[in-house]
Amino acid sequence: MIARLEGAANQRAEGKAICVETIQRVRAIAGVARGVVVVALPGSPKALDLAVTRILAPVLPHAVALASGRGGHHHHPGGGEERGRGA
Repeated sequence: MIARLEGAANQRAEGKAICVETIQRVRAIAGVARGVVVVALPGSPKALDLAVTRILAPVLPHAVALASGRGGHHHHPGGGEERGRGA
């Protein structure tokens, strides 16, 4: 990220682009932390409806099971594994 910013012709514009890309990546993150289901939801009503009905609702029972310690194995994208309660 630093090399990308330092190598940019317009560092201010590149810095803004990096921020926007980072926000777009993390706003879709959800998980379980210390027994609590954590979800980032979009701000617009249409996007919120889509996120809840199409994305969150189908996986919510599994997320609640993980949060309560009844979820069994959960594999992290980085290759780690979690049992029961969240990190």
